[in-house]
Amino acid sequence: MHLGLFLAFGAALCWSLLNLLDKTILERFLRNPFALNAAILALDLPVGLVATLLTPASFSTGELVRLSLGMLAGITGAFFYFFALQRDHVSRVVPLFAVNPLLLALFGRIFLHEQLPVVAYLGITLIVLGAWTIQVRGSVWSPLRSRSLGLMLVGSLGWTTEIVLFKPLLDAHGTLPSFARALLVSGIVGVLLLLRFHREIASAARTVGRRLYGLLVLDEALNITAFVTYFFAVSVWYASLASAASSVQYLFVFILALILARRFPDIFKDERGLRLNARKLLAIVAVIVGVILLPN
Repeated sequence: MHLGLFLAFGAALCWSLLNLLDKTILERFLRNPFALNAAILALDLPVGLVATLLTPASFSTGELVRLSLGMLAGITGAFFYFFALQRDHVSRVVPLFAVNPLLLALFGRIFLHEQLPVVAYLGITLIVLGAWTIQVRGSVWSPLRSRSLGLMLVGSLGWTTEIVLFKPLLDAHGTLPSFARALLVSGIVGVLLLLRFHREIASAARTVGRRLYGLLVLDEALNITAFVTYFFAVSVWYASLASAASSVQYLFVFILALILARRFPDIFKDERGLRLNARKLLAIVAVIVGVILLPN
């Protein structure tokens, strides 16, 4: 197994746990996506400061601008993701990340000059079809009517732009120095947003208890772990293939949501039925076969 594939799987597992935690916080504790994103981004500032001090590196002004633009694109994508998650079931929102491998396969070829074998594109296609199948409700074109599709398309465009801008920095300076400075940028954005939403966050903490702060710290810890792992995968592999391999996130979310739906049915809706379960199983098989076809 290629190291990049292994790392992409690890990132996918962290992101699947993060998706479920995000949904829990939005449903139970902090319903404003802007306030939630402000709180978790602000936590990046102290982490970024320490990480930057521990990973000395010399970035040019142009590289810092590139890094900042990449982070702003990723943060924009996160806002649209939170709005989608607020409006729809987590098991329907997460498969829409399937747009990412498609966009990265296209952008990777154009901007990063990644030349992939035909079998890789077949694998990416199977992964996207699997994610599409999970979304089908009745008509095969029903995913186009999804309440979250438009939001996630914009979100995926933001995340794809972030990876394309980051890839040369990862190659030039390494994962940790690049990510440390990215955390500084996101932390500064978070603090600026916190000036607007800190009262709402404090009010929510008084209402639901200070455990909200613990959940926010856990949320961003999972996010940082996932992104560091994913950026390591991108640095040692093709960006488009790392994105495609991390699509096993859909499977993790599906399985975990199925389990948690029995304990928290008001948060994680469990859609049942023989035909629906058969379709989900078919989608899972398509994603697995797609991942297997990705070249090592």
